[in-house]
Amino acid sequence: MKLKFVGLFLVVITSLVYGETDYFMPVDAGSSAYAARMGHIGVFSPLSTAIFDNPASLQAVNAFSGSLFATTFMEEVSYQNLSVAARLPEGGVLAFGYMSAGVVGLAATRRDWNNNVVGDVGNVSDWFVVATGETFDYSNRLFKIAYSVTQNETWAWSIGATYYNTTVSTINGSGYNADLGVIANFEPMVFSITARNVIPGLGVTYSNGGKEKLPLQLAFGMQYTWDDFRLLTQLKASNGDNYAFLKSAAINYIPSYLPFFQASLGYREVALGRQAKGSFTAGVGLEYQGVQFDYAFETSDHVVYNAKHYFSLGFSF
Repeated sequence: MKLKFVGLFLVVITSLVYGETDYFMPVDAGSSAYAARMGHIGVFSPLSTAIFDNPASLQAVNAFSGSLFATTFMEEVSYQNLSVAARLPEGGVLAFGYMSAGVVGLAATRRDWNNNVVGDVGNVSDWFVVATGETFDYSNRLFKIAYSVTQNETWAWSIGATYYNTTVSTINGSGYNADLGVIANFEPMVFSITARNVIPGLGVTYSNGGKEKLPLQLAFGMQYTWDDFRLLTQLKASNGDNYAFLKSAAINYIPSYLPFFQASLGYREVALGRQAKGSFTAGVGLEYQGVQFDYAFETSDHVVYNAKHYFSLGFSF
């Protein structure tokens, strides 16, 4: 089964050696089941997971919030994150987050050309994969810190910093950048603007001399409350190599007679090279005395793994 990942990681490793490309952002895989059930729109999250989407939303935290999220993609890619947030005496909210994605025991390969020794690259189009019988591990991690402050009842702002770290076999890479976030509350409309990797020129540098860019990512979100329904939309834009505009939309139902229960339907697009691929999500949430449990289901076009399931647990007091 692990051989199905060979192509992906050959692309990653080749980019480290032969050219500069975009860095894979683990946050793109999702921040929580809460966000996943709403088309992965997490910018209005009332929990500490907001640090991964729009930290300005941390102003919803009363005193303290935490969250745990773990899942597995295609039975082999392990993905998890955790976050905590606390309101400080002066009124701002400080948050920390950790996120990782990785695979253990990948089949090691090399690229060869007409059975010649590696190094005689010849025509790149004639390369083919040769298995070596060895294995290696891949891990991608990020560490975040963010601070959010409320200007008034309408505006909330945030600033954050992210440290990125990637290990591919014996090759290690690291880098850092900064994020900005804004929430504008004009009830019943709420707007969100997030900018990730706002410092130009910073990227991830690897121990073998390879480099990857940290592309500027922008997300514009809107939430409209109508009776027991919340309608959400989001547009993501990037100046990287992948698809420039990705759309998401969702509806979240919170019945007034069952305020501890939520049900959601969503749609989101993900970038596959220069193309956008859409998927549908659905899920439920339960909240009782500050404890939030969420489950989400997402469709997939993968022949074998045609469904994704997400579970997350969070609390806010």
